[in-house]
Amino acid sequence: MRAAICVLLSLLLLGSSAMKHKACLSKSELGLQGQKFLRKHLQRSGWFLVQTPLTLYKSEEKRTCAGFTPQSASPEHRNRALSPWKYRIDVDENRYPQEIAVAECLCEGCIINGQENLTFNSEPVKQTIMVSRYEKCPEDPQKFSLVMEPMEIEVACTCVIPRTSH
Repeated sequence: MRAAICVLLSLLLLGSSAMKHKACLSKSELGLQGQKFLRKHLQRSGWFLVQTPLTLYKSEEKRTCAGFTPQSASPEHRNRALSPWKYRIDVDENRYPQEIAVAECLCEGCIINGQENLTFNSEPVKQTIMVSRYEKCPEDPQKFSLVMEPMEIEVACTCVIPRTSH
């Protein structure tokens, strides 16, 4: 009976390892799988962060806390926030999607009455999204599989009161 259980557990472990690399694909085939992955897993959370064109972020480099003026009519939260932010593009060649927009707080403090107030703190708001990593297939090092994993990214900033120690 013990031997049967050991054999069964071994088969399950081998099976789960084989499932990890179930679809060994060429580099060109990975693109198609990546698009399916995006549609299935990222539409619910973080779609904007990977689908927005890089050209939108070119102007982001110039955004600073000192140059920030709240725009009450803007539809974008980051332009009306007490804790404004800009986006940078995080690039990873071994991940799908390869480019993800990540928020960076512009200020150390918060914008109160049009000026930065350092009695408050700007803190990043984080969200976990699913990404897929390229892994070489053990059976064929020329092919790859996509393995899903969670990734925590900064999506915005918020104004908070500083922590106090007791």
